This record gives sequence, C-alpha cells and structure tokens, in this order.
Amino acid sequence: MEIIFSKDIGFCFGVKRAVKIVEDLIKESEGPFWLLEPIVHNEKVMGKFKKAGVRLVTSLEEIDKGVLIISAHGEKTEVYRRAKEKGLKIVDTTCPLVTGAQNLAKKFQSLGYQIFIAGDKNHKEVTGILEATDKKAIVISKAKDFSKVKIEKPTVLISQTTQSLRNIKEIFKELKKKDKKAKFLNTLCPTCQNRQKEIKELAKKADLVLVVGSKSSANTKRLFEIARNKNKNSFLVEGVNDLNKSAIAERKRIAITSGTSTPDWIIDEVVEKIKTYEKDNPEKN
Repeated sequence: MEIIFSKDIGFCFGVKRAVKIVEDLIKESEGPFWLLEPIVHNEKVMGKFKKAGVRLVTSLEEIDKGVLIISAHGEKTEVYRRAKEKGLKIVDTTCPLVTGAQNLAKKFQSLGYQIFIAGDKNHKEVTGILEATDKKAIVISKAKDFSKVKIEKPTVLISQTTQSLRNIKEIFKELKKKDKKAKFLNTLCPTCQNRQKEIKELAKKADLVLVVGSKSSANTKRLFEIARNKNKNSFLVEGVNDLNKSAIAERKRIAITSGTSTPDWIIDEVVEKIKTYEKDNPEKN
C-alpha cells in the first residue's frame, strides 16, 4: 500500500495563528474565556479548548465578565461594540485574509461600487463581510442567483476566502454578462486554492481518497466534493472512527489531504490506523 499526501496539509496559516493565540492566552491569562463561535470548524480542536476552560455560548447576554475570543472567521462590528460596553477583554483571532476581505468591501463601497460577495449566506465569514458594508452588499452563492439582480452601478466581486475556485469563476462569468467592466478582487485563501488544485490531480492517481476534517468545515467539504468528482472512492473522515477498513485495506494507492482546520495529530492517527490495515493484509503488500 502506498500513501500519497497533498503537499499542503494540516492547519493553514490563519488557523495556526488563531490556535496559538488561544493556547498562549490560556497559559498566560486568567479567565473565564468565552467564544460565540467555534474558534475553528473542528470539533476535536474545540474539545481540547473546552477541557482547558474555554466556554462556547450563543449570546453576549450569557457573559458577565472575562475574555471574549473572536473566532478566526471574524465577527460583526456590533459584537465588538457590545463586548466593550460590557467591559469584556477582547482577544481577536480573525484571520488576516478575512480582515482583508472586509476592508476591501468597505473601501470599494465607499468608492461607489455595488459589492457582491461570493459565498455561503450563513457562513460567519460572509456575514462579517456583509456587515462591513452595512448590509448593502449582495451575497451570491451560485451563478443562478444573479437572475433577479438588477445592476445600476459599477460592480465588484469579493469572495469568501474558502470558496471553490470553480464556483467563483462561474459567478464572475455571470456577473460579467450584466456588467462587462465588473472587477474581481481575489480574496481567496491561497492555501485553499492550492489544496483544491492539488486534490484534483491526486484523485486521478489514487485508488482511494481520504479528506480528513470536520463535516462542519466549509473548505473540507469543498475538498471532498472536488475529490469525489474525480474519484468516486473518496471519503470525508473526521478521524479514525470514520475509517472504513473494508473500503481501504485492499487499495494499492491512497491519497490523503485535509481541511485547513485539521491538526496534524488527527492526520497522524488516521495514517497509523491505515497502516494497521496493511499489516492485516500481508498478501497485499
């Protein structure tokens, strides 16, 4: 059995940064520590933070003192304002790429452009960019969403950083039909782009593909969709408990990639478990 890995695997820069900020905070400061959203979309990572005393709540009303941690996906301006009013210390782990997308949306709106956001309407990152435009931007999830949109001013397309490149191209193509001078500001995460491109090629070469990551992670699900489109023997696994021994054991070449919020230790556990399947099938070695 041969295992081939994507060159870019594990945490991305933004997630590494967010996780380190929180780990250092726990070591060096007194709580209580609060989150309104998971710091990253990975339940196993969140489980470790929960054990360390970080509490996840649904509203600022549940917090009366302590430290509010802003997740890597960013937060609404209103949350910052209300947290300050309550006297909470704010520790912001927003990914710099997300902040950059918010700032670009603000800038081009002030220049008179109609802002379109390519992304998942309910994703925290998208709602943060929308908030940056005072909710005047229009969220487009698929190219067909333009069917009822009227354009009366110059347009700019900004994207959720973890969107699929294919979807962005389709959305921008449709926008150009309505505004030939439309601008696309590339706010896609380079790491996500690289992984999407690489998994297309790996999926063609492998007998089976494993995408390691949380089912709640947008970029992980996109990697799985891309892999599945190229190789029907593709599986999204959150950890060793999701592995299907019968589907894996007799494969000669297995490709492994991960979402950007998947820690190395989960990937390592998956690989070690797969190696035990190989030992159980020595005639296939």
